[in-house]
Amino acid sequence: MKKRASKYSLSLSLLFVLIGFFFIPFNSGIYIGFMGEFAREAPIIFFSVAGIFLIVKTLYTSKLYFPKTHIITTLLIAFLVWVALGFLFNIKSISENEIKHTNGILRFIKQYLAFILSIVFFIVYYNAFRTKSVGTLIKWIRLFFTLSLGVVSVYIFLETAVVKLKLGFLLPVLYLFDYFPFTNSFIDTNLGRVSGPTFEPPSLATYLVTLAPWMLSYIITHKSFLKYLPSLLVLVFALLSGSRAGIFIVLVQFVVFFLSFVNIKKLQPHLIKVLLITSIGLSLVVLIKGKSIGNYVYEKATSFSTKDDDHSLSNKSRLGIQYANFQVFKDHPLTGVGFGQQSYHAIHYYPKWATEDNWEFKFKYLNEKHPNFVPGYNLYIRLLAETGIIGFLLFVAILIIGIYICISAIVQKNKNSLIYIIILTSLVGASLNWLKMDSFRDYVLWINLALLIYLTTNQLISKTNSKLSSTNEE
Repeated sequence: MKKRASKYSLSLSLLFVLIGFFFIPFNSGIYIGFMGEFAREAPIIFFSVAGIFLIVKTLYTSKLYFPKTHIITTLLIAFLVWVALGFLFNIKSISENEIKHTNGILRFIKQYLAFILSIVFFIVYYNAFRTKSVGTLIKWIRLFFTLSLGVVSVYIFLETAVVKLKLGFLLPVLYLFDYFPFTNSFIDTNLGRVSGPTFEPPSLATYLVTLAPWMLSYIITHKSFLKYLPSLLVLVFALLSGSRAGIFIVLVQFVVFFLSFVNIKKLQPHLIKVLLITSIGLSLVVLIKGKSIGNYVYEKATSFSTKDDDHSLSNKSRLGIQYANFQVFKDHPLTGVGFGQQSYHAIHYYPKWATEDNWEFKFKYLNEKHPNFVPGYNLYIRLLAETGIIGFLLFVAILIIGIYICISAIVQKNKNSLIYIIILTSLVGASLNWLKMDSFRDYVLWINLALLIYLTTNQLISKTNSKLSSTNEE
């Protein structure tokens, strides 16, 4: 009886972490100004509460778990130290930097604290995760993500009916979501894109990238035909969002997830079923809507052009900013210009083809009265520009090692292969997602690193204990 009760009970820190996971997509009706780039992130409220419970528990038990010897944690600490050194190396130029009424030192402090906050939440996740066995933990995380998808699905179905099908009489029903926490109902009647309860379509796409591996896992763990529904919803919602990068990343995640089955004999039947169903489904869709699909694929493929009427401004802005930031790296290849400093230096390199007749630069990026800094649109180029090649290699090494650990476990047919497949698919999604955004607050990375470290730390402890036992027996 006690075992059954403990299975369904949750520590307060884990409960609030899971509630935070549930609220990841609900950010259209929240803005906490002093939180900077976390201003639109409702989950941080619950992660902070989880952190408070963790502090209280630590004061009571004198125990706070921090995997300081794990290679991934070591690399994170090394990256933090290098960023601090970069500040010292560039202190002269940083102290002279100023745009949008913000000096370089203040900008560095804000960005450094934002990164540290992500690591603090990572520590909260790790300690909360340790309160449950890995198998039970995965079920709880997936449950809260599924509940989140359920609410998001209702919103998107209503939004699609209004925006795509022009069923305006459903608009008052959609507006009932204004009473849901952190949600402000909004429809895009101009571009006809769907954003769900997030504040913009790319934000919805990022949420779907976070969700995809967990929903795909139902295909392995459940027998009912409904096990395919969550994955199908993720794919359909990605298409409805109109986010070109989001659609591509989710499709890659699907491919990575199913390719991971190849080496695991017990999972191969699932792969065969998926391939069969996909082949039949695609054949039917192509027969019925072949021309429409062809036009859609052509539209998305050509939308990356800088001469396309619908997307040219967005493409020119992104490519122009990335070009300028790379020029900053070329001028400061070793140490970079300092964390958070790319906008101060890139302003001298924006190409004419990007700024000419582009209202985004005129009214936003180069407008001193517009409060927001210029987004880098690519984390890897941002790392090169701000932390140099050393900082770039340190951070990318975290991703590579995480992916390597997962692939090794899958190839060796580890008993926790499913969890490693989920983490692998998530890390691949995060890695690709950073080709279009430059923020470290992405939950995909920190959640899955905490899971991976918890998983591998447990294995290391088990191996050590078994070795000690065998030594004592001898």
